[in-house]
Parts: sequence; structure tokens; C-alpha cells
Amino acid sequence: MAGKRKMQGAGRVCLRKRGKFYTARLTYQGKRRQLPLKVGNLTAAEDKAREMEKMCERGVDWDLVEQSLSLDKKGVTLADIWEKFQKTGAWSESTKRQDRSTVENFILKTFPGSLNQITEAQIRGYLQRRLEEDGLAKTSINKHLAIIKALFRYATEKGYIAQNPASEVKVSKIGKKKPRPYFEGEIEALRGVLEPRHTRIMDLYLNTGMRRGELMGLPWRDVDFGRQVISIRDPKNDEDRELDMNETVLHILQSLKADQ
Repeated sequence: MAGKRKMQGAGRVCLRKRGKFYTARLTYQGKRRQLPLKVGNLTAAEDKAREMEKMCERGVDWDLVEQSLSLDKKGVTLADIWEKFQKTGAWSESTKRQDRSTVENFILKTFPGSLNQITEAQIRGYLQRRLEEDGLAKTSINKHLAIIKALFRYATEKGYIAQNPASEVKVSKIGKKKPRPYFEGEIEALRGVLEPRHTRIMDLYLNTGMRRGELMGLPWRDVDFGRQVISIRDPKNDEDRELDMNETVLHILQSLKADQ
């Protein structure tokens, strides 16, 4: 008795040959789907079936699955994707001008081959070389990675590749720069060269720790002389807070208010 013939396809995708070409069949997003693959070679049809299965695993909408499988992706490079990406309007003209050198002089020259041959390991290797051999700062490495991620995300969304090789590559952690307080001698040196009005501003910064934008934009309604409290509204971290005024701050603000 003949053994059961192995089903051709990949995962949930079954292949049937009708005439010269294969057709992919599967149930996806609650519907029975059927897609002519326009290839007569079994190996090529199974490659397309695996690509389809990967997209279905990611939950890609069926319209994009169809679009992806109908694209002629043979020989498409990252340079081709960069050319298409620039026309999308995802980046402003100033961003494109700023990042063009990084893309064209480094990224595209490192990955000149077919788009679907670029792997996660190659991307990690590129970033590591830029860090260790070229001495780029981690902030610059993260910028390179952000560009690579944007290009591969676009390529994946448009169906040029079934899986984004940059999706699991993480940005480098950058330690928070610790502030260095002024030494007493430095403060006294500044007092010797600043005008009185600038000295008062310096003392406000030193005694409150306010950011430049917070101090320069502080309205008098947020200065409570009775409670000796300054209210900081809509700061950088989106949380209101109150600062207690010491005698120095209280005296400076009272004198500024009196001078109005």
C-alpha cells in the first residue's frame, strides 16, 4: 500500500498545482484564502509559502500579504528601499539632508546585496564595528540603528521582506550624565564679572535648581510670597511641582517685584 503523500506547502499554507503554476491555499483571518503564485517550480512555490506563513504568523492584513507575494522582489536592495522611503514623507527634508550621508556613505555601502539576504547578525556586526573599530559614540550608534530600523520597517510593511531582521536589535544603553555642581571659587569668580541683574539670575538658578525655560517663563501668579512657594507648571516631565523659597530666593523675587 502506498504511503500517504506529504502535503506540499508550509505551516497552514497548502500548495496545489493548477496547470503550469502553483496556487497557495489557507484559512486566514476567518476566511478561506486562495492566491495564484505564478511560479511553476516547487522550490520557488515553497519559498513563497514560507514567506506567506511568516507574514500570517505576524498577523499581517491579507491585502498586504497579497501585495507582498505579487511584488517582484528579486534583486531588491536596501538602496532601492532608501530611494522609495525618501518619497514617503516619513522624514522631513531637513532630516533627510541630515541623515543622507550616514545612509549613503555607511549603511548602504555595508549592505549592498539583496535585501532578503541581510540578517540580524549582520546588522549587529555592523553596529559593533562602528562602535569598536570606528570609535562612534553610543548616541551615534543608536542613530544608525534608528535609520536601519526605519528602512527595514518600511520594507516589511510594503511586503519586500517577510520578516524584519532589525526588529530585535536593541539600542545601546546610555548612562545618564551626572551634573557637576559649581565649586565655591567658581561661583565667586562669576560674581566678580557678572552685572548685578545677572548675579541675581545666577543666584535664583543656584538656589532653586530650576531649568532655564522654567525660570524665564515663570509668571508672577505662580510665586506665592505668603507661603514662600514657587509653582512650576507643565515642566519637562509633565508633572506640576512646588519649590520652597529660601531667604535668598525670597529676597531676590521681592526686589524684582518691587522694581516693576
